[in-house]
Amino acid sequence: MQVMGRRSFLVRTSALGASALLGTRGAFRTLGGNDHPGASTGAAQWSQAVSPQLADLNTLLIPHVSVSYDLNVQTQLVDTGALGAQSMLSGVVKAAQLASQPIPTLLGQGAHFKLIAATVSGGNIRFLVSTSIQTPQEMEGRKIGLPIGTIVQFAFSLYCRKQGIDETAVTVVNLQPAEMVAALVQGSIDGYLWGQPTLNDGIVALGASKVHLLEPAVTDYWPANDYLMIGRPSASESERQVVEDYLSSLIAANQFIKEHFTEAASIVGKILDLDTNTVIRLVRQSRYDYKCDIDQGAVSELSEVTAWLTQQNLVPLGIDPNSTWDASYLQAVSPTSIHVNV
Repeated sequence: MQVMGRRSFLVRTSALGASALLGTRGAFRTLGGNDHPGASTGAAQWSQAVSPQLADLNTLLIPHVSVSYDLNVQTQLVDTGALGAQSMLSGVVKAAQLASQPIPTLLGQGAHFKLIAATVSGGNIRFLVSTSIQTPQEMEGRKIGLPIGTIVQFAFSLYCRKQGIDETAVTVVNLQPAEMVAALVQGSIDGYLWGQPTLNDGIVALGASKVHLLEPAVTDYWPANDYLMIGRPSASESERQVVEDYLSSLIAANQFIKEHFTEAASIVGKILDLDTNTVIRLVRQSRYDYKCDIDQGAVSELSEVTAWLTQQNLVPLGIDPNSTWDASYLQAVSPTSIHVNV
């Protein structure tokens, strides 16, 4: 999970002229309607809710790589912040990319959708702790800040189990990200569990001599997948083609990252107001694996998170998030990207 500043932008791209849209941040702010290069009124459109952050690096590169494809499809990326699922379910956009926790929660509320791929794993959820804590076990008897009732608390419980920590011996302080740095500076907590930029903010505020990132990382035990969901199965052949074309572009974006990482970091840095070196450092620190697949890690994570939410009485009994998988779209595009039967 990575928390970046929220900013509204709208990107419409097509296979023609898509690369021209990534020259400056201003291009994202001014384009709209059907007046962009290459737009055609007959083109099918893919629209997706995004919350621009480094976890979405492959998604944000779609306009750049789509020019390599002869696709009659326009892509619309809409910054919806935390409202991606609601935007999709209400029909504002066709797709959304979410972490695992909201999925069983939405199912518990009666929502209907399909998961079609996992798009990234890894993340920068880390413990930033006082240098008086040198090992995970030394968190026992200390105060750790994190938002209770969220997937971060699930990650904390999993980490304690894997490290042999007595979870009941750690005092968990319910804090929101905006409160964490101040609490650590004031000494009311000994550390916190969250992502960027809050981790770096804490290091800057206190100095590297007083705080450090605890090893091993939480994501050494927790894959922290994001999932691509659509509101309903596409009935028509043309609608299915739009989904398949988008998945093809996402696979191409992943390949572009592997082969041209510095250029990819530069492109996305312009979108996120980050310099290229910062993007490279944060992506590597977060150990992101940009992908477009259905694997055992993604399937298992959904099951484990759902079980934890059920135990916490946050979702009703009987929720089966893995029943929402629809592998047919990825099967049509890249059968070798499906590593488990769903």
